[in-house]
Amino acid sequence: MSFLYDLKRSIFPKKEEYAIPQVPFTFPYSEDKNTRKAQIISNLQNSILFEDTGIFLPRNTPYGALDKIAEHKREMGDRIIWYLGHRTILGGYRCHATVMMWRTGPLSSPIRQIEETLGHDHEGHQNLLAARAAITATFGELKGDDVGSGNDLYLGSLNWALGDCHVTLVGIEQFAYKYFLHVGLSD
Repeated sequence: MSFLYDLKRSIFPKKEEYAIPQVPFTFPYSEDKNTRKAQIISNLQNSILFEDTGIFLPRNTPYGALDKIAEHKREMGDRIIWYLGHRTILGGYRCHATVMMWRTGPLSSPIRQIEETLGHDHEGHQNLLAARAAITATFGELKGDDVGSGNDLYLGSLNWALGDCHVTLVGIEQFAYKYFLHVGLSD
């Protein structure tokens, strides 16, 4: 009987369970703008807080743990994408959070960043402007911010460096103008 059990386990290994580590975080934030900014940056040093759900994803959270909180998971040939739903982050910014992992790494690898696809062409540019306004209200103006507010589509990136973390808005041209928000560890 032991032989059959061992054979079954070798053919169908037990699925690994991953947990979201529990780490203290600050929330709700202070009403004072400077204290609020410092609290959000302090949380970002440890990871990302989904303010609407109270879920805090620490930096050492393995990708495999996202199955517990994702609304949808899409497995493709070279990557896995977890759709975490509409979430409130960074002191009130509402985004459609996703996490992508290249299949070259194990599910036990820690999450490096979350992202949001803001859209493409003029709609994406308008979403980029709205995201920039919300992030600027939390973290302040950037020097050299050349996005403008008109109809000219933007290529480049705006990066708020916040200790070991970054909040970055990106515009690229790849068959269309595409816009993204990245929040995560600085490399």
